[in-house]
Amino acid sequence: DEYHVFLQRFIGVLVLGHCALLKLCPAETTFLPAVLTQLAVAAVGPIYAQLNFDTKPFHLFPVFAVCGTAALALLTL
Repeated sequence: DEYHVFLQRFIGVLVLGHCALLKLCPAETTFLPAVLTQLAVAAVGPIYAQLNFDTKPFHLFPVFAVCGTAALALLTL
């Protein structure tokens, strides 16, 4: 169903992003790829769910959490 496809996409982006981060990047340069992974996870996870699924007000918490984390990371660049 649509919820399983959503979760597969969401977790897949997260896992692939972190695998690439651990494999390809030296430790001192991993921050920018981590920020990009966070933005991708935010887009295909909570933001996608909020825009496309029937959600409750409590489901806004993950949207604010991932967007807030990504915003703080972008401010440090």
